[in-house]
Amino acid sequence: MTQSSFEEPVKQINDSNISIKHFQVTKAYKRLLKYSNKYIKVFKTNNICTESISEKDERIKLIFDDCLFSKLETVLKLYPPINKEVVQQRFGNTAIRLFHDHLNNNNVIDEILYNLLCQLYEINQTGSLNNTFLKESVVEIKHYLMNAFGNRDRMDYGTGHELSFLAFLMCLDILKIIDYNIHSLTFLFDRYYKFVENIILTYNLEPAGSHGVWGLDDNFHFSYILGSAQMMVNPVCKPKDIIAYAKNDVNQNNFLLWNVNLIKKVKGLKNIKEHSPVLNDILMNIKTWDKINIGLYKMWIDEVLLKFPVVQHFYFGKYFFSWKLTKKIKNDIIQKRLFNETGSEEETKSSLLKYRMNQITVDNVINKAKKDDQSSNDRRMFPMNPPKRKTMYKNR
Repeated sequence: MTQSSFEEPVKQINDSNISIKHFQVTKAYKRLLKYSNKYIKVFKTNNICTESISEKDERIKLIFDDCLFSKLETVLKLYPPINKEVVQQRFGNTAIRLFHDHLNNNNVIDEILYNLLCQLYEINQTGSLNNTFLKESVVEIKHYLMNAFGNRDRMDYGTGHELSFLAFLMCLDILKIIDYNIHSLTFLFDRYYKFVENIILTYNLEPAGSHGVWGLDDNFHFSYILGSAQMMVNPVCKPKDIIAYAKNDVNQNNFLLWNVNLIKKVKGLKNIKEHSPVLNDILMNIKTWDKINIGLYKMWIDEVLLKFPVVQHFYFGKYFFSWKLTKKIKNDIIQKRLFNETGSEEETKSSLLKYRMNQITVDNVINKAKKDDQSSNDRRMFPMNPPKRKTMYKNR
């Protein structure tokens, strides 16, 4: 019996120190950076207003609309939000759980995805894929798609779920059943963001991992990067004027304008300096869109990809986003082992894995983490010396 190339994704990031450092040298991290850069570059270098759309692009739009988004919207309409008087809670409406359950039960999402993959493969028959291979791949792809609509149990939505949709698009790209261009990417992100906006507002989802006024946005981040990239090739306005554009309901099919309009719906724009000071400072103080785009991407890596509370919910499979080390790191380990063959046993042991970024070995990281955990536990158990007890009576 041949072993499958796919496995159900599992949780790997369990520690904020060790796991994050290991994550940075995995194949998954390398792919997330590679394909996110690729998609941003498409928006940076192509103006959708001047690029002609082909018949193939129109067909791809139709496939995604009929095989995916229309079906998801149909299921969502089956479960309207429960009356707020019945569900007395600040965030979340339990009806959203019925939406998730409907898709997960009876392999509904599996059939939707398999049909989508087959339709895309018909118009992009590249490589040696077959129906069996596509069907097996669903076990990994569906995890990222289902996680792109928020968490069922917590009833929240944040940048980690946005990352899952990005991973879903990457899965299709890795299979080479679709060749993304400015038209297909704009359509897919536009349909997704509007669908998620409907879910957030209808079911009052809680912002997941929000930093409040110290964060860029309660729910999204990558959409700001795409919007600033669009502004680089089609500068509708200067950064400082974008708030005024949103106030006047100017619709230019830009993701950054869409984000600001969503903030307008939820919080209003009158006091944007108070409820969104980070976004306001970026738009008011940085004069060029290219600098904003570069800064937002670096911020996305730090605040999403390498932020433990967010990326701990990103799961790793076998084919698309593997927890295995990259070839470069493996070669570094081999070279280190050969170099230490003449050294002591302790030196050979310390060369198991060398992190590229700060040249710290795994053993040293683990030992340091254990010491830090032990010292922190000691401080929690004994925060201070107990006060001296005063005697109430003098010795007679």
